[in-house]
Amino acid sequence: MKLVKYSAIAGFLFFLAAVLAFLAQMWLHPWETVFFGKMIHTDGVLLTAIFVAGFLARENATLRSQAGRWDVVQVTSACCFALFLVGALTYLVQLWHEPWSGKIFDKIILTEGALFLIAFGANFLVREGRISDSINNGDKLE
Repeated sequence: MKLVKYSAIAGFLFFLAAVLAFLAQMWLHPWETVFFGKMIHTDGVLLTAIFVAGFLARENATLRSQAGRWDVVQVTSACCFALFLVGALTYLVQLWHEPWSGKIFDKIILTEGALFLIAFGANFLVREGRISDSINNGDKLE
């Protein structure tokens, strides 16, 4: 649960940094417009990554398996987070260095997005199946 608390604190600090950078740019204009846009996009991607990490940590904390093994929900959650991080990193590399053409970058991002949706769909189906089974068996929901 420490990761959840720390991700909330880090997320708030990134949000605060973005607000302060926006206000500084609005009043003082210390950066070129293109650089400021890249900086704000980077901050937004990092902020989203921190909140996703906290959300997944909170979800996985409630799904610990008694046998000590990873189950399907935990594996698909980890895959979703890894694919999200790869997509965010790919976006930031393209934003700052532009190593790929626009078409290649679009293909990379769409492939990562499709893989993310497959992992997320598997996670959702397994989780909903477990909830339905527990409702049908008369077990109480956790």
